[in-house]
Amino acid sequence: MADGQPTYSQTLVSYIDILGFADLIKDSQTSTDGVREIIRLLTTMKDEFSIGGRVHRRPDGRTEKIFQSFNFSDLIVRTTRIPAGADIGQYLDWELFYLGEKQLSLAVEGHLVRGGISMGQLFVGDRASILFGPALVRAYKLESEKAVYPRILVDASLKREAEQDTYDQDWKDYIHRGEDGEYFLDYLFGPVITGLTVPADGDPRPQVGEHRKMIEDKIQNEIQQKDERTRQKYRWLALYHNAALRRLIDRIGSQANHLLPNAQQYILPEDLLEF
Repeated sequence: MADGQPTYSQTLVSYIDILGFADLIKDSQTSTDGVREIIRLLTTMKDEFSIGGRVHRRPDGRTEKIFQSFNFSDLIVRTTRIPAGADIGQYLDWELFYLGEKQLSLAVEGHLVRGGISMGQLFVGDRASILFGPALVRAYKLESEKAVYPRILVDASLKREAEQDTYDQDWKDYIHRGEDGEYFLDYLFGPVITGLTVPADGDPRPQVGEHRKMIEDKIQNEIQQKDERTRQKYRWLALYHNAALRRLIDRIGSQANHLLPNAQQYILPEDLLEF
């Protein structure tokens, strides 16, 4: 804010909500544990998605807070102000890495999210009670109009800008382009390839199996009771799971037997997808 005048700032914005939240609310009216489960889920969303932001170290050595989060019900908005002259790729890298881990953790529990990540002008009030700007509108439109499936879309213009930076572009393992041309957070491939190739990140194989089982259980036990729109989302999810696993197997190549033994067991059978 220059000379006391409110101004926009260049900001990275992530807009995320829970897919099918309205159905959870509806079901909670007839379930004794429904309200408790929603409280647990919303608490997890708030606690997990509202942390993990970056700080900026100024030339004088002092750190400056540039990350804030906002939530209302199942909606989370994460904002990271981009300092002048910073490599955009560095901030996108961290955001994708962090969100990918959280999206995968929620997915294996059966909670799917969708959203949009964009960058542009944003105003955040001093008390963090007022938030508006083109960047928020763009992220919202990505989530509400284009995401459709359980995926967090990444604005193509943001990806192009990040590609111009000199920062190490490991973030590319966390972005995949769908058949509709939209880029999205590759939340299964990115965290798993990182976990397999960077030992300090822990063993991701249990989550791969849990992700497969979550989809399999949904299809076998619930999918016939769902409407066609919901079935399409799980069909997309199953196809994404298999495609991500095949890309993982291709990437690790000759090391597959060591890094991901019996890798084919994690792929969903094709006849399961006929629903």
